[in-house]
Order: sequence, then structure tokens, then C-alpha cells
Amino acid sequence: MKRLSAILFVLTMFVISLSAQNAVNKYAYNGKFKNTKITVSIWFEENADGIISGEIVYTSSKHKTPMRILGSTTVGDGVKSFNFTEFQKDGLKSGLIQIKRKLSSGAIEGTWNNYDDPDKPVSYDIVLTPVSFPNGKGGTLAYSSAPAGKYSYHYKHFWKGELGGSVEINNLKGDTKRMSISIYKYDPNIAEYEEKLLFEKGVFHGSIESCDITYDVYVFPDFVRVIYTSGEDKDCYDFGAFTTLEGFYLKMK
Repeated sequence: MKRLSAILFVLTMFVISLSAQNAVNKYAYNGKFKNTKITVSIWFEENADGIISGEIVYTSSKHKTPMRILGSTTVGDGVKSFNFTEFQKDGLKSGLIQIKRKLSSGAIEGTWNNYDDPDKPVSYDIVLTPVSFPNGKGGTLAYSSAPAGKYSYHYKHFWKGELGGSVEINNLKGDTKRMSISIYKYDPNIAEYEEKLLFEKGVFHGSIESCDITYDVYVFPDFVRVIYTSGEDKDCYDFGAFTTLEGFYLKMK
């Protein structure tokens, strides 16, 4: 009986641990850009790895088309920051959003910044009001079981022209888990790498031995995140200066 109890205890702790790893926090806000007539609604999810994903809708616009927002969280000095990039359907980065939440009081503030466009104001403050998470939304942070496809982003730099990056994942014949991954970035210089990696539980694990860098590729239904797990403080001499494989890439239809 004691042995059975011990087994049940271990199983229970495993389930609790697994649930914690898969836990998703949900947030939703209505917002107004200060000193403008621009209004927005924002919802997003945050997983245990600090990846955040959601949508922004410009409710004052004519078409009210949802736009994807992807990013990550940081915590410091008693403040939790949600740092997003705003993407159009074709992968164009059109804005940067930051929402700061004080851990002690829960007070929030937001800002929106344009993406390298000198013809627009640099930033707007956003007055945010918490609202209920919208029905029918969410599920953006469930890991994908079908990673094959092309993911990309691009943006228009005001003096270097168009920059961006892409991730292409292809199945290999005869092996359903091992796939080829090609990552290309021109941001601000060229970084490119191709490798055959094992796909497991939504993640690829890769390495660049010549630069002593390891990285993970997290795959979700409509985007991937590439992040260095070691060596992130080093420049890789195989790449152009100040360029890494890291980033968020939106899946192309």
C-alpha cells in the first residue's frame, strides 16, 4: 500500500509539473492613444517560457482588421513588461508595443512606437483599461504538431531599405521527426544557417558549433520563435556583425 501511495504521489506531482509548464496566462485591454482619436482592443496570452502572443484591433479604423502581436516578457525593478511586435498579414512589422505592469499595485501603462518610419511620430502613450478576455479567442500558444512551412517577417528601414528574415521547415523522407531547418536573416546584416534537427513536443534543439551557440526553435500554429539558449552574449563570426538567428517569424499562408 505504501508503495502504491508513493507511485500515486509521484504521478500527481508529474501532472502538476506538466500543468505548470503548459499554463497560459490571459490578458485583455481596451486602449486609447493619448491626444488622438485612435482606440484599440488588445488580448494576449503568456506561457511559462515568457512567450506572449495575441491580437490588436484598431477599433477606430474602418475595417477593424485584427493584427498579430508577438513578443516576450521581462521582469525587473518590481515591473513586469510585455514587449510586442505588431505584424501585418504579410509579415510586415508595423509597430512596437510595450505594456508595463507594476507587480505591487497592478497599475498598468502602455506605449506604441512606429517601426523605423521617420514620417510618423515616434511614440504614443496608451491609456489601458482591463476587460474580460474575449470569447472564442486564445489557443495561440499551443505547440504545433505540424511544423513544416515557411515563416517570415520584414520591415522597411528608412535608410537601409527592406530588411527581414525567414525560417523554412521541411519534412525529410523516411523520418517523421527529423526535419531540415533553414534560417535566413538580413537584420541588419546577413545571418543564415541550415541544419537537420529532431522535432519533439513543439521544439527543435540546434547548435552552431563553430560559434559555440545553442538555440531552440519553438513552433506554434502560426509562428515560430528562435532563441539562443547559450552563447547569446557572443557574436558569431559566421554571420554579419550584430545579426543573430533569434526572432519571431510569422507563418505565411
